[in-house]
Amino acid sequence: MDRDSPVPRRHEQYYIDTIVYQIEGTLFKVPSRYFHEKSEVFQGASQISSTSVEGTSDEHPVKLVLPQDATADDFLQLVRIIYPLTVGLPTPTDLSRTQWISVLKLATPWGFKDIRQRAITNISSSNEDFVERVELGRRYSVKSWVLEGLTGLSSTENALLPLEKLEELGLKTAMRLLYIRNWQQTNKQNGACRRAREEVVTSYNGYGNYDNCNQCGHPRNNHRIRSELAIDPQVENIFSDELSMMDKGSVWPKGEL
Repeated sequence: MDRDSPVPRRHEQYYIDTIVYQIEGTLFKVPSRYFHEKSEVFQGASQISSTSVEGTSDEHPVKLVLPQDATADDFLQLVRIIYPLTVGLPTPTDLSRTQWISVLKLATPWGFKDIRQRAITNISSSNEDFVERVELGRRYSVKSWVLEGLTGLSSTENALLPLEKLEELGLKTAMRLLYIRNWQQTNKQNGACRRAREEVVTSYNGYGNYDNCNQCGHPRNNHRIRSELAIDPQVENIFSDELSMMDKGSVWPKGEL
């Protein structure tokens, strides 16, 4: 090269540094930029090992210790998202729900906030089981899932879970769910029909002013206003200790490398 020629510069997007990670018995050679720029956990680790040969070859991999219950396959699903994001390409659309849970499992403790949100969005569209919503929401600190699940389990419009399933959620949770269901049942017996709350018109004294409810048969003027019958505020109030902790992020398991 001519000594007077300018030193070539590295392209900011398409000059990709790599790093070798060992997960269990498998080696992964992946773009390092996204790991170091988007995760505080990996950022800190890269600063500590910047003068080391770790990660530069198959002979000197960075040996990653995965969070509890995570596997090399979970890491593979995360890498499937990180690879295209590194070079600005669309992320794959063929990940299954189980694979997105794998992504969430690692994105949460390792602090990949944008990937975590992608995983939450994709999993949310297929969340149908109330118990699973609560369990996953608690495990990965997704408040909306916990709230949706608890609200569904609290509603007397849904079947009461068998006792053993309720106990799996914890004794305190089971007692609170039964309390809310009993509260609803009591309101119904007193003429408060939750199913009719959309139809009831509130009069000046706070009660409905039509004749009989076509849902429960009670006189409409015995129906309470919507704010008195809604389950959501009850769930938020009774589970406020747990939900407020999730607001503060204290349920998030912080990862370590």
